[in-house]
Amino acid sequence: MKRLEFLIRQLRQSANIDGNDYSDELLERYFDEAQSKIRNIIFLSNNNSNILKRIYELDVVTGQREYPLPERMYAENSILTVKYLSNSTDRDRWIPLRKLNIKSFETEFGYTLYNKELWLSAWPERSGFNQLQVIYNSQLPNLRLRSGSIQTISGNDVTLAAGFDGDLINKGDYLTFVEFDGSIVKSDIRILAQVGPTITVDDATGLGVGDYCLSGAYSTTNSELPVVCEEFLMKYVERRCAIGDSSAVDTNSTDLLTQEEKQEIMSLFEKSSDDVDYPIISPETPWL
Repeated sequence: MKRLEFLIRQLRQSANIDGNDYSDELLERYFDEAQSKIRNIIFLSNNNSNILKRIYELDVVTGQREYPLPERMYAENSILTVKYLSNSTDRDRWIPLRKLNIKSFETEFGYTLYNKELWLSAWPERSGFNQLQVIYNSQLPNLRLRSGSIQTISGNDVTLAAGFDGDLINKGDYLTFVEFDGSIVKSDIRILAQVGPTITVDDATGLGVGDYCLSGAYSTTNSELPVVCEEFLMKYVERRCAIGDSSAVDTNSTDLLTQEEKQEIMSLFEKSSDDVDYPIISPETPWL
């Protein structure tokens, strides 16, 4: 999808949105809000949608049945599949695990979610697990405008090129750095100080000259929604501008997309999912 700056420029031209009344920062917030609303529609239509599928892998530990869930999951029910690798280096042999309810957890082979953790019903050393793979739908990075590009790096001091945002430190505690296309180089970078174009961060490892700085812990310049959603983003923001930014406006209860548009979005993604074939569990399956 187009970079946020281009979407804003396109909106101003097509809908005659005045820069004096609607700053780029305000439109940035509206586009991020629109992205969130459209993402919710997609998820409610099909929480097995593949559009934001991520893979999270971790090693299992002897004597440990509980494991952390992936960071930035959309919701607990956005887990699509949990698989395990059984004493093998052949990564094509991932075997799906069945999700269990609490009642069947102690008597069947699989996993359950409890207290924001993934729990195995069998001890790893008895089941032959050596790795877990969680396939899930993630949150979307927030949409942000570029706040400057890196000119030099000295330790944890990052100096931005001309055109930098001199107020980054007052916009939040964290930054994200991205490539020209919005691909995240590094997120969750804490900003400690700012003097003019130079910002001091907690860890500049992995950053490079030319990377773009964005406000927020998890941000991008290019929405990860499919490009087909661009027209709905534009329609939402144009209508959002029409109702203004009054504190009396409740965007949770105000329909800025028509029912027909919502239905169109839902129909685009309702069949976007994978079918999971569970293995037949034999009597020899290792239990607790």
